[in-house]
Parts: sequence; structure tokens; C-alpha cells
Amino acid sequence: MFEKYSALIIIMLLLIYTAKTDGEKEEIPLYACVSALMAILVIRVATGFSAADFLPYILAAGLMFLIMLVNAALFGGGGGDCILMFVIGFAFGIISSLMILSASCIMLAVYYLLSRGGTAKSSYPMAPAILISTMIISFI
Repeated sequence: MFEKYSALIIIMLLLIYTAKTDGEKEEIPLYACVSALMAILVIRVATGFSAADFLPYILAAGLMFLIMLVNAALFGGGGGDCILMFVIGFAFGIISSLMILSASCIMLAVYYLLSRGGTAKSSYPMAPAILISTMIISFI
């Protein structure tokens, strides 16, 4: 139980920071994602995770990265979003990560459709949508 809530706190801190930097500078710092990933890894090892326990989380992280990489190639997303979803996949596993990614994409689509009446930008920061989606999915 400690591992689950500590991972959630680490991810929420990461998402708050990356949502701010993504909104202001349109970049997601790699050092923040790597730091969160290492913190989650240390906590899981300290709480007794075995090598077999890590496999589903590693597969979820890889799947999230690949989905976001295809998104980046087709729709012009950034590499920081790929790394951010990699960390979320490693923290939450496959089901929660897919739910967070789906909710984030829906939020961005709605935001895009609503902003088309005004001045439509060429790119929209995804980290704020991931933050809101993670809050919603985690606390349901």
C-alpha cells in the first residue's frame, strides 16, 4: 500500500512540474522524468518487489512509450510526452495508464474543438491534460 501511494505522490509532483514547464516553455525536462522514475524504482525495490513483479510495469511503460511515439510521428507530438507516459506506465501499470492516456486525448480533443472558434495554435501542451487525467483516474 505504501508503494502505491508513494508512486502516486511522486507522479503528481512530476506532473505538476511538467505541466507548468510544458505550458510555459513547451518542453518537458528529461531530468524530472528520470528522477521520478528512479524514485519509484528505489521505493519498489525497498518494499520487496522481485524481478518478476517488475515485468508488467516495464511492459506497460514500453507500450505507453510506443503509443506516444506513434502519436509524435503522426500528429507532431513531442518526445517529452513519450517519456512522461513511459514513467506513468511504469508507475501505474497498463490499465490505469491506458485510461489516463485515453482521458488525456479526449481532453485535448475537446480543448482543440473549443479553441477553434478563437485563435487555434499549431500545438497544445499535453502535460496539463495528463495531470488532470491522472487526478481524475487516480481518485475515482
